[in-house]
Amino acid sequence: MIYQGISLLRHTLMQEILKSEIINTEKSRYNLELIKAANGLFYVSIGQSIFVHQLDTIESNIRIRPSDLDEIIQILVSYQSEIRKNHPRKRVFTDFRKKELINKYLNKCLEIETLAVQFDCSVNEIKQIFFENNIAVTSNSIAKDKPVRRRFWRRKRSE
Repeated sequence: MIYQGISLLRHTLMQEILKSEIINTEKSRYNLELIKAANGLFYVSIGQSIFVHQLDTIESNIRIRPSDLDEIIQILVSYQSEIRKNHPRKRVFTDFRKKELINKYLNKCLEIETLAVQFDCSVNEIKQIFFENNIAVTSNSIAKDKPVRRRFWRRKRSE
């Protein structure tokens, strides 16, 4: 799930958090912040909390200068393309994406094939999500069977 804190102002130890986003995944949480330091310089802070046990977490934090940000993004994008080429990825749907998928299916009556294209996944993955959430899968298309052919009988004329 992604939460956006636009123009979130929080002063801690002579720094100002201008923008903050939190990404929750199954086993960890990422906190991305745009920070303005007391000297007026900006930097990006990325924090990660890994949930080890029920109450235990491991936390780490890095700070990136804006001048280094472009190069880091380029490297991450190249890593992402390399991973996609060499390793088929197992797609993990976040709770937010699952709710969005279910909402589009139930409220907007989109077909599973259309949802598979929109969410870049297979039809079987969508069916599995629906099965896990006890949602019946039906076809939205109208049956194209031939209509029943009625035979009209003509009376024979008697001559």
